[in-house]
Formats: sequence, structure tokens, C-alpha cells
Amino acid sequence: MNENYKIGQISKMLKISTRAIRFYEEKGLITPCIKDNINGYRYFNDKQIFILKKIIFLKDLGLSLEQIKEYLNSDILVKQKLLTNHYKKNSQLNEILKKIIDNKLYDLSFLENKHYFGYNVVSKNLDNIVGTWVLSGIYQNIKDARFNKNKINLFTPYQFLSFNHDGQSPWFYYATEKKIIFNTFFLSVAEIYQIEDNKLYLMISNPKDHLFINDKNNITFSHILVFDKYSNNFEDYKKFLTLDILPTSFVKDSEIVGVYKLIGICDNFLKENYKENVDVDNNGYNLMLIYQNGRIEEFSNNKVKIKNWTKNFIYDSELKIVYHYKINNDTLIFENKTNIYRFTGKFNNYLVYKKLF
Repeated sequence: MNENYKIGQISKMLKISTRAIRFYEEKGLITPCIKDNINGYRYFNDKQIFILKKIIFLKDLGLSLEQIKEYLNSDILVKQKLLTNHYKKNSQLNEILKKIIDNKLYDLSFLENKHYFGYNVVSKNLDNIVGTWVLSGIYQNIKDARFNKNKINLFTPYQFLSFNHDGQSPWFYYATEKKIIFNTFFLSVAEIYQIEDNKLYLMISNPKDHLFINDKNNITFSHILVFDKYSNNFEDYKKFLTLDILPTSFVKDSEIVGVYKLIGICDNFLKENYKENVDVDNNGYNLMLIYQNGRIEEFSNNKVKIKNWTKNFIYDSELKIVYHYKINNDTLIFENKTNIYRFTGKFNNYLVYKKLF
């Protein structure tokens, strides 16, 4: 079923203003699939979103609005002529245009299958970000990050980043000259980064989107994630797929000690919308005993699974997987990292346990 989107949703999705979308409509480049003349609402479907991506892409390549309109209303031969002529006149764009022409992608069909932000079309000077980066800390501002002080004890799923020479990543993000574009955890957001002395400083404009924060309603300022250069080899990301960084010391947390029963799942670590009585893929472990000495015993029929914990983390030393946990009154919630996570970095859901005593 083809979903319809409001103009505000499209604005956030493509990172362009609603004013720009209306301007393209006024110029006859795009027409909403539904237009409510009474309330002024405009609705767009997937086909029209694809047209908007083309408009943004061609505009970034330097084509005029008249040329873009001709492109959109013409057959493939005219499209070929327009792009080829523009290629000849714009040497600074030769690289990206040459790829389109050489591969005969005149209809820009590749845009439909790629998460895309129009103002980041031309990726260049990416050599400094190529390789694998490991998270070293989270800070409130760039000054603290540079001097390695006032580190913030929060959890983010971005434990490492890795990029090739085209800015592509094995995960759900990619890099341009100035930004890292995330399309992960149902987010579509571009964040600014800079590199200094083999450190990558990534500004998180809205930490509620990227960090696991209990009191998230009071967090309004940006944060800085700092990554150290692990190597210049993009392929080194594979070393991190099956090995989480295990805690090296034990820190007590009196809140977590107790007996818990599995009651369901939660789709989002930050939300309180628990789904009880759900068939959870947790290998059948539905009862958990947590001891003061950092030991966890999970029970299911005749099976017993041993894990460990330290403040903020539950970890499986056998599988080398770390789970961040959160406690809210008598409820314990932590990430359900399965084999899918270990090979793709995707969290299926979050396990919800109720404290019995």
C-alpha cells in the first residue's frame, strides 16, 4: 500500500524546507497527490518523493530549474542529452556526472534505493575518515572532548564507525565531506563531524535520538561523541562484529539485585510502551536471578545460562556481548542482542523483566 505523507514529514525526511517544496510546486516541478484546499494540507506518495530526490540531486549538480523541469518531462534520450551537455560545461562535477553517464543511469534510478540527503550529493576529500574508529567517550561540548574531561556516563549504540573511500559504511549510515548521515533506529538525521589528530569529533545535535538517557525530557543541549582511529583499514570493522567491549571492572548497583520474571518486550529503549505477554525470542529464558557479586543466572526448564553484570551493563563473557540495562522502579529492561545483532548491528527489541522480590 502506497502511504501518503504530509509536507512536514517530507521536509524532515529529505532535510529540505517546506518552503522549498512549495516553491518547486509553484514552478510546476512537482504536484501533490492530494491537496486539501480548505486546510491547505499537501500529501505526497513514494513516487513523488522520488521525484523530489531527483529535483534536489539535479539542483545540487548545478542544473537550472528550467533544465530540471525539462528533464522531468522528457524521455530518456533528452535526459541523456541534458546530463551529457552539463557534464561538458561543468568540469568540477565531472566525477559524479561521469559515473552517471558511463553507467547509463540517466533516469537517476539509483536514488530510489539509497537513503539520500540532497545537500550532501558531492562527497569529496573523504580520505581522512576512511578506516575504523572506536568510541572513546561522550562529552557535553567540544572543549571538554578535546581535553578529555567531564566524560558523561551514557550509552550510545555507536560503539564504532567505519567508512570506505566512498563514505559507505557496513551499518546504517554513511559519510560525506562534513557530515555523517544516520539512518538507524528509525532515525534520519545528518550530524556534523571534524577530525583532529586521529580523533573524530561527532556533534550529536539531539542526544535523545542517539543516546540512552533516562531523564531525556530535560536534555536539550548537544553532545560530542569522540572516536579514536583504530586503523586505516575499512575492513577492520569485521573485528567488532562478534566482540563487544567487555567491562574490565565490577561496580555495584544495589537496584539490580533481585529475582526477575520476563514479561514482554519494548520496541524502543527510550519509551515506556511495554508489550506484555508477548512471545519473546530469548531462547526460552524467562526467570533471572541477579546476585550482589555480579553473577546472573537465567533459567528455562532444565537450562541455566550464566551472565555477569556491572553498573549499567549486563554481559555474556562466553559470547562476548555487552547489554546496556535500565531500571525503572520494579522493571528491568535491556537489549536483546541475538546473532542478527552480532552480524548486522541491528537490535531486534528490548527485553522487559518485572522484579518479583
